[in-house]
Amino acid sequence: MFTDIVGYTSLTSKDDLAALHLVNKKNSVLKPLIKKHNGTPIKDMGDGTLSSFQSASDASLCAVEFQESVYEDDQMNVRVGIHYGDTIFKDNDVFGDVVNIASRIETMAVSGGVFISKDVFDQLSGEEKFDTVSLGLQTMKGVGRLVEILALKADKIVEPNPVEYNSTRISAHEDDEVPSLAIIPFVNKGKEEDIFYAYGISSDLIADVSGAGNLRVSGMNDVEIIDHVALSNTEIAEKLLVRYVATGSLWKMENMFQLSVELYDNKESKVIWSDRWQENWDSLPSIKGKLADGMLKVLDTPAPAGSDIITTVTDNADAYEFYLKGKYKYEKRKTIEDTEVARGLLKKAIQLDESLVSARNILGWTYDDAGDYKKALEIYRKSLSIAEREKDKHGIMVTYGSMGVVNLSMGSLENALELLEKQQAIAELLKDKYEFSASLGNMVFIYIQKADYDHAMDCLEKIMTVAEEIDHQGWIAITSGNMGLVRSRKGQYDRAMVHFNKQLEICDELDDKQGTANGLVNMGLIYKRKGDKKRALEYNDKYMQISKEIGNKEGIAIACGNSGSVYKQEGDFEKALELFDKGIALAKKIGFKHTLPFILLDKAETLYLSESFEKAKSTNQECLQIAGEMKYEEQLFVSRVLSEKIDFALAVDDDKKMVPMNKLEAMLKEVKDEGRNAQLQYELWILKKALNIDGFSNHQREALKLYNRLYKKTPDFSHKQKIEELNKTK
Repeated sequence: MFTDIVGYTSLTSKDDLAALHLVNKKNSVLKPLIKKHNGTPIKDMGDGTLSSFQSASDASLCAVEFQESVYEDDQMNVRVGIHYGDTIFKDNDVFGDVVNIASRIETMAVSGGVFISKDVFDQLSGEEKFDTVSLGLQTMKGVGRLVEILALKADKIVEPNPVEYNSTRISAHEDDEVPSLAIIPFVNKGKEEDIFYAYGISSDLIADVSGAGNLRVSGMNDVEIIDHVALSNTEIAEKLLVRYVATGSLWKMENMFQLSVELYDNKESKVIWSDRWQENWDSLPSIKGKLADGMLKVLDTPAPAGSDIITTVTDNADAYEFYLKGKYKYEKRKTIEDTEVARGLLKKAIQLDESLVSARNILGWTYDDAGDYKKALEIYRKSLSIAEREKDKHGIMVTYGSMGVVNLSMGSLENALELLEKQQAIAELLKDKYEFSASLGNMVFIYIQKADYDHAMDCLEKIMTVAEEIDHQGWIAITSGNMGLVRSRKGQYDRAMVHFNKQLEICDELDDKQGTANGLVNMGLIYKRKGDKKRALEYNDKYMQISKEIGNKEGIAIACGNSGSVYKQEGDFEKALELFDKGIALAKKIGFKHTLPFILLDKAETLYLSESFEKAKSTNQECLQIAGEMKYEEQLFVSRVLSEKIDFALAVDDDKKMVPMNKLEAMLKEVKDEGRNAQLQYELWILKKALNIDGFSNHQREALKLYNRLYKKTPDFSHKQKIEELNKTK
């Protein structure tokens, strides 16, 4: 609680003794009341005082009783400001934002009045509630905070005229429309090597505000694909389909940070909040939370209880700095070496603060993305243990999701479902629509692997409902694309194309090149399955072109593999191998293990078809190793079948050829999947026919029956090719 005497400086210049007498008179009334109401005087500053109390109620009652006590004294023109929050006591003084904000509130107060923050009011119990006059959301200039201010009302308390505060009042979102916001990465005004501060804080700010509830926030990827430097706030708002645009800057100067923020309302065509302030080094971890607090207040969207959106993630500024450095290095990585550097930085952050769950989770992602699932799970389990110990609901939620994704990648589908369900339960509790939808999205891919397409569509329809509620065109586009994937898996190619075309239409409007690329590559795959080589290559070439434009090397590697697969299907083995080699080389260079088993398997099959059996064997062995590490069950199965076919081809006599053939017979007895059964029946027909072994026609008949059944379900061109070949020698 701050107090001071209005007009004291003027009085001092006229009569020092009178001014001193007035201060003593004020303190003779105030100090006993502070003690009476469980307060502690911290310090006197001329005519002003700073004191702390055990509760908001104690401070408010003290202030009211003081003003009532001096109400009849015309000389005692005192104003009072009170704020509630965490403080740091050191050397008989008190520090923290709560002190700075209370000071600003006191300077806003009228003589004879008591101004409090909404935080103070919320702490008062029902019987302690005072009548108040709201002065609305006010900016605490030079502090970087927005605070709702109220003036207490009582018989002997002077009330302000709210109209006099309208010029500094911040207009919070009041329309029926869902608030929408684009947070532009803050400009780094310091040294070039300090860019990680602005980037990391902006990235976390976007992610955290996105999870605040019923609002729409443009993702970092959406923001980064537009030229926000060259565009006006109005143009940015129109491109990203948002109403509000937040911009700012950060400048590290020695052990201080100079910050600025500006929030623009495109509907009203005006800046509704702007501030410039400084933070000391120790306050670095709190900057993101302060910015989030202000933006959510303007959007009239309170941070859900239990979330860490507006809190400080760590008290250790050095740990937070290493976290920001590691996050920036990893998200901007270009080589495997960059990943190693990022891991080192994140490990230093964890050494300095073992409870920094966000650093642990990003460290886990670096191993997850590299296909080292065992190491990733080890890190996530530790992260979960710490988050549970710290009662960090947001950390628990994110970690459950990360563990679910790893289990999905490992093929542990039931474990993945259980973990994702836990993530969704917490997301619903925290009203985090972003994490809830992301979790459902991961469930979609579990159900796709289980061939449970109805449940996959159920999940997608839930995501679409959320996306449409908040009018998130980006989510609608992604969800449309995923619906297309499910339809294509069901063999509903025409319906899938409708979804993909909707995805392309929205992504074109948003200028989302990566989203456009995702739609194009999936449409290319459908044309490949339909046997339309020309269109398959056309769409994949467009995907390749966009990937090059936006510098997506992973996309370039995928495009090489996909185009190679089309040429392989058409029998142009030379062109196919050329593309496979390019894709493999690039994937290895950037450490993109996820696509390697697919391209290596395609290459090995192509080498087998071109009768380069030794090369096929070595390539297939590499595929087996990586697919095993990545737990890619389908690639492992096909690769094992190919391994026996290669051994059959390399065997020097019929007796040795019987060994791989018998292994395929054993595999046939174990399989339950119809597609795998069909493949094994087909391969055994080929091999037994080559050796003229009795019973090969049985495999032919069974394979034909199975492929006809599969083709009715999914009219895939590869099934059609098998049916035609099997019919030729019927």
